[in-house]
Amino acid sequence: MNLFTKRLGLVLGGVVGVGAIAALAIGASFALFTSTATGGTQTFTAGTVNLYNPITETCTANVSNMEPGDTATCQFQVDYNGSLPTYVGAEASATGALTPELSFTINGNSQGTDPVLIGNSYSDGSGPYTASVAYTLSINADNPYQNTSAVVTVTFYAVQCSNNWAGGSAANEQCAAPGPASWTQIPMSSGNILSSASLIYTASTVAGAGGTGFCQYPSPGSESLTGGGTDSQTIVPGGVSLSITSNGTSYADDGFYVPLGTLGSFSGYTITGTGSGFGSNLWFGNFNWTGGNPNCFISVPPGSNYGLGPSSSGGTLAVTGASSFFMVDASGSCTAGTNTTLANLQGGACGMTSSTPVWVWIGITSPNGGPLSTTITSASAS
Repeated sequence: MNLFTKRLGLVLGGVVGVGAIAALAIGASFALFTSTATGGTQTFTAGTVNLYNPITETCTANVSNMEPGDTATCQFQVDYNGSLPTYVGAEASATGALTPELSFTINGNSQGTDPVLIGNSYSDGSGPYTASVAYTLSINADNPYQNTSAVVTVTFYAVQCSNNWAGGSAANEQCAAPGPASWTQIPMSSGNILSSASLIYTASTVAGAGGTGFCQYPSPGSESLTGGGTDSQTIVPGGVSLSITSNGTSYADDGFYVPLGTLGSFSGYTITGTGSGFGSNLWFGNFNWTGGNPNCFISVPPGSNYGLGPSSSGGTLAVTGASSFFMVDASGSCTAGTNTTLANLQGGACGMTSSTPVWVWIGITSPNGGPLSTTITSASAS
């Protein structure tokens, strides 16, 4: 899937336009060296991007004419005006000759491989979100670093909370610590994605479950079904094995879903498998879940929808722009039960847009709960 993300590059100092970067040159002429130099001032002006209000900044110390051991702190604030709950993060990087002797923290936290989490819109609203960036020039900087500089770039990130929680199932809806499972887009790639950590496993009519009984799990397993029988998912060499044992006359389905991106990010997809026939459905937007384990479906909020798609033939299921989907719920101008093509949805049908997030569900469905078994061997998007 493409997670909904937004990043704003910001290089300190210098006026820039919309969507661009502003820059700060951190110069050095040091009292601990063999000469001194007069101080100067630095004016900070930051640009804007279309998802944010203008960035504001305040610095507590001069960032030019720094001496070894000096620390300067600059605070940057940004607002979020998107429609989805989001995590907001920031990271800083530097280029230039002075970089080896320059270190920085954000809100008191050292950076790892991911941005530093600075807030989320679920609890904080639209902000402002503050990144307090502390720059320190090493006390060990020596003469070769005189009159050198580094350009420090501060980048803000926003990424959706739902289906992107690092504290458990990646499909958990909450915006909470420890933050997102990923700060970047996770596409359904052109290669086989069945070993991807972004797979979420599902079972229907789960015995004793909350919500509607359609539940999701972060790892494959076996679930007891209402009326008897089981759904199971197993990672096997070459794919994902799905199985439904006999469940009397009750409906049952078994599968997994994976982020596919946004409606504007793909033209179709192809799935292959062996054994029983399988199907593919598309989820549009964000759904309401109970939370916990199992995490069970409650409802489809206004503006989202669920499209029942085609079934496999001869072990292959290929979806193109001409493929038809049965829209389960009303959305936009579509009533519940509308049939429309993927191309129409990508063109705005049923209230969808090119930025609507999409997940693809892949699985087996037994109307009467009879035994089924299949192995999904590949899935790719184009």
